[in-house]
Amino acid sequence: MIDIFWVIEQPLSSLFNYTCFFQRLVSHCKAGQVTAWLGAYGSSTPKPIKLFFTTGWGGKLRRTKPSAGLLPSLVQCVVTEEGFVQVNGRHSQLRTSSAYPGRFGTTVAVLARMQLMRIYTLEDANGPPLDSPGSWTIDLDPESECDDE
Repeated sequence: MIDIFWVIEQPLSSLFNYTCFFQRLVSHCKAGQVTAWLGAYGSSTPKPIKLFFTTGWGGKLRRTKPSAGLLPSLVQCVVTEEGFVQVNGRHSQLRTSSAYPGRFGTTVAVLARMQLMRIYTLEDANGPPLDSPGSWTIDLDPESECDDE
């Protein structure tokens, strides 16, 4: 079987990983999951993300929430005259938080390169040809035993 390595990033609040399709993909590929706080990679905001991966190194991207030195929350809560709580995003900070910090990108690139070097120097001679897609297929039929509807 050909090793296909992937990493999928989602905001911590995302519900995508609860869809039937995604759960079958993760189960079939035996994917791992970690939480990474981009503030630990140099972002000015905490910004937690979920990472799903089939790489041997995906778990090394895990970071805990930094305790200091970051901007406050990306949202602000205001109580209206009627007594309702209104939640607003801090637009300038939301815009800057959508970019990955350079340290995160560098970490992903270095870990991926290390894995590729290992594959092509140690295993290339014994593995299947890279143009053999027969083992790439997965039964992810959206109609099969799925109650997402």
